[in-house]
Amino acid sequence: MQTYLELSKKILKHCLARVNRPQTNGKVERFFRTYKEEYITNTFSSLNDFIKHYNEVRLHMSLHYKTPKEIWDELRNV
Repeated sequence: MQTYLELSKKILKHCLARVNRPQTNGKVERFFRTYKEEYITNTFSSLNDFIKHYNEVRLHMSLHYKTPKEIWDELRNV
């Protein structure tokens, strides 16, 4: 409940996955798996710390071992 309240304060929009589109749901499920493994194990002191780590520090295999921030910066500079 506390996490939901933190997210709702940031005015995030709740979106449902498209029907018959398992790739969308798979991405969300993978994020939650990472969340459970890294955040809930008390590695981070707050949700903001986890999100910062996930986007700016943690390397993602699907992004060729870059961070989402690096990809975002590359796309912004094109």
